[in-house]
Amino acid sequence: MKVRVLALLAAAGVAVGCDSTPPPVAAASDVTGTVTLNGKPAGSVVVMFNPVTAGINPGSAVVGADGKFTVKLAPGQYVYLFEAEAGKANALKAIPPSYLTPDAAHTLDVAGGQPISLALQK
Repeated sequence: MKVRVLALLAAAGVAVGCDSTPPPVAAASDVTGTVTLNGKPAGSVVVMFNPVTAGINPGSAVVGADGKFTVKLAPGQYVYLFEAEAGKANALKAIPPSYLTPDAAHTLDVAGGQPISLALQK
């Protein structure tokens, strides 16, 4: 009798959805943004976006000399950081060291299609 009750309870759990699959996330789309350092364009670096939100992919983009970039990101939360653009390591010297490694203090919520503004302070 106990076995039948346990079997029925287990079946009921499956029927009501004991699924641990995360909910689907929105598709990635092009997001534009700007990077400034003390109010001036910060360019010739690569900005990287590492997801905090489960189920979404990271993204990265080269930041132009005008401080502008375009990156493909899904809506969600990301930690952002910077690295040198190939052959332009000197440009990275201007970026404060705290932005060169993943840091929970540098998080960003991305909403579908909304521009990103990263205002760095030295």
